[in-house]
Amino acid sequence: MYEDGTGLLSIGALSRLTGISVKTIRNWSDQDLLPPAARTPAGYRRYGPDAPARLEIVRSLRDLGVGTAAIRAVLHRERTLADTAARSADALDAQIAALRAQRAVLRAVAAGGTAAEELPQMTRLASQSGSQAA
Repeated sequence: MYEDGTGLLSIGALSRLTGISVKTIRNWSDQDLLPPAARTPAGYRRYGPDAPARLEIVRSLRDLGVGTAAIRAVLHRERTLADTAARSADALDAQIAALRAQRAVLRAVAAGGTAAEELPQMTRLASQSGSQAA
């Protein structure tokens, strides 16, 4: 696991350990979600023993749809995990309301009896009710 005797992981070793691709680790590292603990004289990244756990937190938050800036704020202790979760849940509530309104229009149109000329008005009404429900 610790390939060079320094107690640090290479990006490849970290990838094998976590199952996260080297490309993704490099990307997250460049976005300051997983800063390397050190670099070799040749510029290769080396990660500390906390890196696998930090990567799992990043992956979990990404899987839940949390954006990069919010993840960074949590990892840098600028915002609590609870606050981030609440904000993300609120955003999902708004998206769900909008999707429900869209579905209602589509179901009404699919059921028939809706003229093409009525569709813009139905869409506007659904959009307004979706934004008010959020």
